[in-house]
Amino acid sequence: MEKMEKKILFLEVQKQNQKWIWFLIIALCGTILFGAVQQIIFNKPFGTHPMPDWGFIPLFGLLALFGYLLMGSRLYTEIRRDSISYRYAPFHKSANVLTRDQISECYVRFYSPVREFGGWGMRTALNKKNGKAYNVSGKVGIQLELKDGRKILIGTNKGKEAEQALKIFRKTN
Repeated sequence: MEKMEKKILFLEVQKQNQKWIWFLIIALCGTILFGAVQQIIFNKPFGTHPMPDWGFIPLFGLLALFGYLLMGSRLYTEIRRDSISYRYAPFHKSANVLTRDQISECYVRFYSPVREFGGWGMRTALNKKNGKAYNVSGKVGIQLELKDGRKILIGTNKGKEAEQALKIFRKTN
């Protein structure tokens, strides 16, 4: 029985691949670099209310850090016969493991990332009744309703595979 419990029924690793976000970050970094060159090297103020020369460095650094975190972020989802785990790296150092006895309901559902959670990433529902979401892209998620009343939605790009794994998870005693 030990080996059966260890078997992975579903595994998904998602990374940020929404091109519009990358375009936005690159455009902002380019604008900051252009402004820094114009203001610092050519001595022409950038904008009608230019920031101090030293302000370009932390601003560019913050955007670069955001881009780095976004580029390195991964959402790991794993369903086994006895547990469901998720990890949003680099924000979670280790996986959050939920055992069968903690979960009252689990199913795949369609959802509206913007309307229900205000977007993608690690989010708390806007109306609080939908709980938390961990999502990267898309509109399909694994909905977990826990016995303690919490709700967790884990985004997936493999809804049909996740539903098949959840059927086995629900049937296993």
